[in-house]
Amino acid sequence: MIHKFKAAGYNIVIDVNSGSIHVIDDLTYDMLENIEPPFDPVCPEDVLEKLQKFHKKEDIWSCYDEVVELYNAHELFTTEEPPCTGCAPEVPAVRAVCLNISHDCNLRCRYCFAGNGLFGGERGLMKSETAFKAVDFLIEHSGDVNDLELYFFGGEPLMNFSVLKDTVDYAHKKEAETGKKFHFSVTTNGTFLTEEMTEYINREIESVVLSADGRKDINDRLRCRPDGSGIYDDIMPKFHRLVDGRGGKNYCIRGTFTKFNTDFSEDVFSLADEGFTSISIEPVAPGSAEYSLAGLDIPMVFREYDHLTERMIESEKKGKHIDFFPFSVDIRHSGCERSREKGCGCGYEYVAVTPSGDIYPCHQFISGGSFRMGNVLDGTFDTELQNRFASTGVSTINACRDCWAKFYCGGGCRASAHLLTGEIDRPHKLTCQLIKKRIECAIALITARADIDGIL
Repeated sequence: MIHKFKAAGYNIVIDVNSGSIHVIDDLTYDMLENIEPPFDPVCPEDVLEKLQKFHKKEDIWSCYDEVVELYNAHELFTTEEPPCTGCAPEVPAVRAVCLNISHDCNLRCRYCFAGNGLFGGERGLMKSETAFKAVDFLIEHSGDVNDLELYFFGGEPLMNFSVLKDTVDYAHKKEAETGKKFHFSVTTNGTFLTEEMTEYINREIESVVLSADGRKDINDRLRCRPDGSGIYDDIMPKFHRLVDGRGGKNYCIRGTFTKFNTDFSEDVFSLADEGFTSISIEPVAPGSAEYSLAGLDIPMVFREYDHLTERMIESEKKGKHIDFFPFSVDIRHSGCERSREKGCGCGYEYVAVTPSGDIYPCHQFISGGSFRMGNVLDGTFDTELQNRFASTGVSTINACRDCWAKFYCGGGCRASAHLLTGEIDRPHKLTCQLIKKRIECAIALITARADIDGIL
C-alpha cells in the first residue's frame, strides 16, 4: 500500500508497510497514478501512451525502471506489515499512571472536557495515602519495565501541591528499594505558580505542560475564572519564569482551538512571538456543540494546517525553529513496534487514578464511569479489561486495516472513539481526517527542513 500527496510544494509518497518516504518529481507522481504490482519488464504501452501527453518517452522508461527498482528493494508497494519484535509482553505491563490529584479547578474554561475538573463527579483532592497506593500499584503491575512515569493531572494539580511533593518523595524512596526509575510530568494552568513551586518543578519534574490557548483575546475568552475574567496577563510572566529556569528540560505550551479560532496558526505564532518554542494547539475535545468542530469546519481547518505548515517553513528559513507537537511524527519508526500497532497504550500500559483511588483506562474515560478498572486502595484491577485494550490495535480495528496512516496514529484515541461512536475500536471519521491531515503536514515540514539543510 502506498499513499501519495502534495504539500508545501513537494510531491511525497509513503510506502505504508515499510515506512519508506520518497520525495518525487511530477513524472513519478503521475506514474504512480497508473501502475501497481505485478510489474511488467518494461513500461506498459497504455501507461506510456497516457504519460507521453505530458512527459518524454525516454524519461517515462527511466522512471518506470526506478519505480520497479524501489519495489524490488521493498521500498514501494510492500505487502508485508512490519513485525512486532517481541516487545509486547504476554501479560501487559503498566508503564505510566496519570494521577488526578485534583478533581477541582479554579478556572471555568468554556470547552473543558473534564467538567471544570469534576469529571462528572464531586470536587475533591487526592490524599497522600491514595497517591502512595497508586505508586505501589504501578510498581506491582510494571513487570520487567524499569522506567515508569507519573503524570500529575487535574482539574488543577497545583491546588494539591503538597500531595504532589509527597508523591515525588515517596516514589524516590521506592526507587531505592526496587531499582525502578520514576519520571514525572505535570500539567498546570499556571495561576497558582509561585517562585517556590517553580523552583521545585524545575528541579524535580522532567516534563511540564503549560495550558494556554494562544492570543490574549482567544485565551481570555475561552480560559477564564468563575467571574469571567481572563488570566493571560497573570500566567505569561509565570510561564516565562518557569521555562527560563528549565535548563533544557522538556516543556510544552498546550492549547486548544475551537470553531471560534480556526485560524489557530495565529495562536501558534502568538506563543512563538512570546518566546516559546515548544507548542501544541489541539482540536477541542468532542462533546460541546457550541465549541466542537463539525464536518463543515473541516475544509477550513485543513487550509489552516496547510497555512501553518507554510508559515513554519518560512520561520525555519529565517532560523527560527518551532516544535509543534501535532506535527511531530517518527518517520524512521525508531520507537517500539508496539506503539505503531496500538498507539498510546491506553488501558493497559497507561491508566488514570482518581482522588478516590478508582482506576480508569485514561483520564478521558473517567467522566463516563463505565470503564472503571478497579481501585488502588483495595488492590482490585480488571485484567480482562486491560487485556481487551491491549488486544485492540490497527490489525484488529476494521477501519484501520486499509488506512495509510495506521502506523503513525496507532488507531487513534480510544476515548474519543468511544465517546463519538460508542466503541473503543471504531474510530470517528472526522477525527481520522484531522489526524491524516496533520501527518501529511508533518511529513511535508520534515521534508522542507531537510531541503533547507541541504540534505534532501
